[in-house]
Amino acid sequence: MNDEQMNINCAATVLTVKDVDTSIRFYTDILGFEEDFRFGEYAGIKCGSVQIHLSQYDNPNMKALGESNLYLFCNEVDDFYREITSKGVRVKGEPKDYPYGMRDFIAYDPDGNQLAFGAPVKDENAPAINSDSPEALLREYESQLTLQDWKAVECMIHDQAVFIFTERTYRGKKAIAQAFQKTFSLIQDETYSIENLNWLAKTDSMACCEYIYKWTGLIDGQKASGEGRGSSVLVREDDKWLIIEEHLGPKGRNEANE
Repeated sequence: MNDEQMNINCAATVLTVKDVDTSIRFYTDILGFEEDFRFGEYAGIKCGSVQIHLSQYDNPNMKALGESNLYLFCNEVDDFYREITSKGVRVKGEPKDYPYGMRDFIAYDPDGNQLAFGAPVKDENAPAINSDSPEALLREYESQLTLQDWKAVECMIHDQAVFIFTERTYRGKKAIAQAFQKTFSLIQDETYSIENLNWLAKTDSMACCEYIYKWTGLIDGQKASGEGRGSSVLVREDDKWLIIEEHLGPKGRNEANE
């Protein structure tokens, strides 16, 4: 008996189309997808992790043409809207901000299937963060920790980040936020610094480093301080650097008195 649990790895939306060749050209030449496979009048296209299957309409049991709806989550939509409308794509309205936190618009494929493209609404009050390089991001991170500004710190942390501290591990922004806000409420007038920064590896999309971290401040009105060894992993997404892993702990025995 096989006790291995079944895991769903991905899913594909199936769109009914009048002509597979016409649809492939539309999705690849205009929307930027790439052809994944072709099996007769059934084809697959993909863009990043998004998969769409195209099935030619020749079966009375299939959904009628133009009755499918698909929402595609993007990092931005305004430039994309201008690009595809310049190529003649039929749309319903321009990109617009909505109360549910998305900025989106609707486009139609050649068969009338509705394709909504949406991106998170940008927070105009969000602090400007210098994330042009891993070095710049880490120095900005150091400054914002001293200011105890979680809103600014949050902009520098990846959604799937893992932070490993001495007492426990925090996964995801929500858990990490709780850890930082607890520390901010505990330590007043904090000064946080990163010293002896050593970059272990750097590429165009990933960087990792080690360092000594130090902090001083007031706890219950009394002076307090601490230090230890830290390491961070940064990744580059959508042309900005983000911290995806941080590990803070005590110094090793051989350096505790340095």
